[in-house]
Amino acid sequence: MKAGRQTACTIIPKLDDPDSSGAERVVIRDAVFDELTLANWAAKIFGEEQVSFTYSDWDLLDTI
Repeated sequence: MKAGRQTACTIIPKLDDPDSSGAERVVIRDAVFDELTLANWAAKIFGEEQVSFTYSDWDLLDTI
């Protein structure tokens, strides 16, 4: 990214609810972030951020 090249990555989020009957995973391929915050200097803020991205393909890995 620093060299000016677009970086595509693979994202595998997991939803694991202890009150549910199992876990669920999906693979998101060729994800490219539309924006990215490198640092947030605000004090006393929980580290949560929403970031938009585009992707080319997805598949279910595990289903409940």
